[in-house]
Amino acid sequence: MTEPNNIHQREVYNREVRREPVYVRQTDGTGAGVLFGVLIAGILAFGVGAFFLFNQRPVTQTPSKTTVIEKTKEVPVAQPKAPDVNIEVPQPKAPDVNVQVAPPTAPQPVSPSPEVQPSPDASVAPTNP
Repeated sequence: MTEPNNIHQREVYNREVRREPVYVRQTDGTGAGVLFGVLIAGILAFGVGAFFLFNQRPVTQTPSKTTVIEKTKEVPVAQPKAPDVNIEVPQPKAPDVNVQVAPPTAPQPVSPSPEVQPSPDASVAPTNP
């Protein structure tokens, strides 16, 4: 009974041994592919940039004569006549500055009046007939 178990273990071991190199090849191949793609993209970008840079024309400012011809045509425009409006503004009268003012009078001395005593009839109210 040890044989089938031993055979089974050997088959499992052989499968694992065969899988490991495949796994290593796959992961190494992926990393190499990414590195290769980045390298190709960089070289291509450098080539396009160099092509663009070397094909630029030098920028020089050459004086150019430009003649501007303007044709203007004046068109008479009929102006409406403004209405004739007469506005009369009344002239304000100058204030009279020659005003006669009476000189102030001295106050009259007040004489002391005798005290008024009420009459006995004054306390009775009058009646109406």
